[in-house]
Amino acid sequence: PLMGQQIPELTPPIKVAVVTRSNPVCQHPDTTNFVSAFRNIDFKVTIDFQLNDTAEESDLFLPCTTSFEEEDIIATSWNEYVGYAPKLIEPRGEAKPDPLIFSELAQLLGMVNYFNRSSRQWLEEALEPASKEYGLSLGELEQGMVKSPAFQDVAWAEKAFPTPSGKIELYSEMAEQETGQGTARYVPPRESGPVELVDYPLNFITPHPAKSLHSQFASDEDNYPELEINPETAEKYNLREGNLVIVESSRGQLTCRVVYSERMRIDTVQAIEGKWLKFGGGVNFLTPAFMPDMGGGVPYYDCRCQLRKYLPD
Repeated sequence: PLMGQQIPELTPPIKVAVVTRSNPVCQHPDTTNFVSAFRNIDFKVTIDFQLNDTAEESDLFLPCTTSFEEEDIIATSWNEYVGYAPKLIEPRGEAKPDPLIFSELAQLLGMVNYFNRSSRQWLEEALEPASKEYGLSLGELEQGMVKSPAFQDVAWAEKAFPTPSGKIELYSEMAEQETGQGTARYVPPRESGPVELVDYPLNFITPHPAKSLHSQFASDEDNYPELEINPETAEKYNLREGNLVIVESSRGQLTCRVVYSERMRIDTVQAIEGKWLKFGGGVNFLTPAFMPDMGGGVPYYDCRCQLRKYLPD
């Protein structure tokens, strides 16, 4: 979460950045700060099959293949199966698989002993740990998907947990060492001081989209994100369904369209994350970038906001 602050401070400075399988300009918290740091890098390359927000901010765009234009091994946390995905069509235009892009770059840089594998050799290398431990082979996967040998029908069937005590810990010494508290407790939001509560009285949350994966499948429809708001809260701000509203935090603002939602608390509004900046999105113009008290994630929901009715020029 601190890349926006850290990039300009690094010594020696970053001269080249290569972004692949990611869209940080859209997804990184505190967008304004991150984009400023990203632009400060001399040469930026994005490898993707879409001209997303990060590609638009880059100096060079390299088109890569989609999952239909290259063979791959498919494994996911959504189910217990592992499968082989064959190449169905030849790559369109100048698109190349990511491994081939890096392999050819390595050859140009004289790194002849690195990355000099075929696509199939990369897959076999990726599968090697499973081959050694479970006997799973690429040839077997080509015959059809198989249930992952590492998958357990009953979680923790052996009752052995990866904790110092080997038990489920309601009191955690590790948590105590990290945060000073060994049991779960309520931690007030960082943005809950007197100034935030007065100037930014509402909680702003940004859930995942139901029909997409973050910003992977962007609609090219140029419109305003929907802001879900309780009708009682909307009335307080003199907002009607369909009105445009400016959602503002201490870091930035975003124009949204009001949608009534009885499921929203009266002190909370929400807009779905993932919509590209270039198509009117950008929820992370509002979100903060700081390290949480536990773990290494991003406290996206620790965000206070204010609403202002949109007044066209």
